[in-house]
Amino acid sequence: MNLNSNIKEVTVPLKVEDLKEFIEKKNSFYLINFKNSQIKGGVILNYITNLEIPCDFIFEDATFEEKEDFVKA
Repeated sequence: MNLNSNIKEVTVPLKVEDLKEFIEKKNSFYLINFKNSQIKGGVILNYITNLEIPCDFIFEDATFEEKEDFVKA
C-alpha cells in the first residue's frame, strides 16, 4: 500500500465527498491548505478538533497576519 495515497490536501470546511470518506474510512491524513480555506482562526481549530481530523496545515501562501492570527487562536 502506498502511504501517500492516504494523504489528502484539502481546504476546510471539508467538501461533502471528503467528509464522507473521512467518516467511512478513518485512515486518511489531511494537509489543510490554510490560505484557501473558508474558515480561519479559532473556528478552524474548533472544526478540526470537533471532527478529530488527523491533520497538519500548509501555510505556504498565507500572509504573516493570517499566520499570526492562527497562532493567537
